[in-house]
Amino acid sequence: MQTLDFPRNPTLHRSGSNKADGKYVGRAKNEGRHEARKKEHDRTNPSASYRFKKIDQAKSGKDLQRAEQENIDKYGGPKNKSNPGGKLENKRNE
Repeated sequence: MQTLDFPRNPTLHRSGSNKADGKYVGRAKNEGRHEARKKEHDRTNPSASYRFKKIDQAKSGKDLQRAEQENIDKYGGPKNKSNPGGKLENKRNE
């Protein structure tokens, strides 16, 4: 099941899947790119069910990149070797 409540402006979204309840923060420069990204997720993980939720909005470019990183930090950062307590599946952490 997927839901979408996005304006046409650049946005940040948080999604979760029923696959180990993984979560990540991502960005989309517009609604069309967000729709394409959802389809990419579906093709890559056909057995997963994703839910998308708008969590922030920023101007495209560096503002959007900075807002994405701030939300990655806010939601616990990526889980990796240097951050084993991380709560997100994000690979990018700038």
